[in-house]
Amino acid sequence: ITGTGEALTNVSYLNEYDVKEGGKVVVKKVNLLPEHVQHIEHRYTKLEDKADVEYINIELGGSENILNYYHDLVGQESRMVHDIAYLGNKEQKFDISMVMSHGGKKSFSDIHTLGALSGNSKKSFRGTLDFLNGATASEG
Repeated sequence: ITGTGEALTNVSYLNEYDVKEGGKVVVKKVNLLPEHVQHIEHRYTKLEDKADVEYINIELGGSENILNYYHDLVGQESRMVHDIAYLGNKEQKFDISMVMSHGGKKSFSDIHTLGALSGNSKKSFRGTLDFLNGATASEG
């Protein structure tokens, strides 16, 4: 409910993380939005040398969940782990898109997804590992 008493129908997030050399970031997010709310999230992460990032998403609420993640591993020995868990029921929709772009040498990325759907709920997942020129000895 907004401050005017009107029902909220849409929530949009745009997050950008610029993790400097040697930095460590852990972000945990739990989506408990009401079942009538559309949820849109765009997240961009840039990792410099030896940066270490872990994201943990638990997606339970919302009617239509559109999640777009772009992780840019430009630094040497940068590390990104993204865990997503979802539980869909009724008519819920989950549209998940993730890109791991490896530009730095010896960079590492890992994507974990775990979920269950019931009723008429639907999920689509598109994951891309992009190893750019210079990303020697990188893993994903």
